[in-house]
Amino acid sequence: MREVQRRVITLGTCLDPHAAYLVWRGLQTFELRLSRANATARELALALAQRDDVLRVRHPSLPGYERAEVAERVLRRDADQLRSGAMVSFTVAGGDERALRVMRRLEIGCEATSLGGVETLVSTPFNSSHFSLTPAERRAARIDDGMIRVSCGVEPVDALVEDFRRALDATA
Repeated sequence: MREVQRRVITLGTCLDPHAAYLVWRGLQTFELRLSRANATARELALALAQRDDVLRVRHPSLPGYERAEVAERVLRRDADQLRSGAMVSFTVAGGDERALRVMRRLEIGCEATSLGGVETLVSTPFNSSHFSLTPAERRAARIDDGMIRVSCGVEPVDALVEDFRRALDATA
C-alpha cells in the first residue's frame, strides 16, 4: 500500500473517462497545432525584431539568439528547420507601463497567464508570473522592464502581426 500511495502522490491518479477522451481528442491534432504555432512565433519574432520601439526579442529562430547552442541541443527539427517553440518574449521601449498598454490594446492576443492554447495568449511578467519580485530581482532573472511574453496560437499569422503592429503604434 505504501508503494501505491507513493506512486499516486508522485504520478497522480488516473483520468476520468471524459478527461481521458479530451486528452485523446487533443492529441489527434497536436502535431498540426504545434507546427502552426511554431511557424507563427517565428514570423511574429521576425516582425517584432524589425521595429525600432522593440528593444529586444527572444526566440530561438532569430539570428544571434543568445541561447542558440542550448536550443540546437534540446529542440527537435522539422525537416531542416529547428522547432523553435511557440513562445516569444520581447521588450518594448517605455518600460512596464507601456508593455501593459500594448498588451491591453491587442484584439487577437488575449491577456492571460496560461500557455499553449489554440489562441494567442499574452502576459507581462511584472504583474503576473513575477509580480512578487522586486525590479532588481526581475532584472537578475533576465526579465526586462517592458517585457511582454506571447504564447502563439493558430490564428492567421498576418492578422496576428498586424494586431501587434497596431497595438505598438497606438501606444508609441
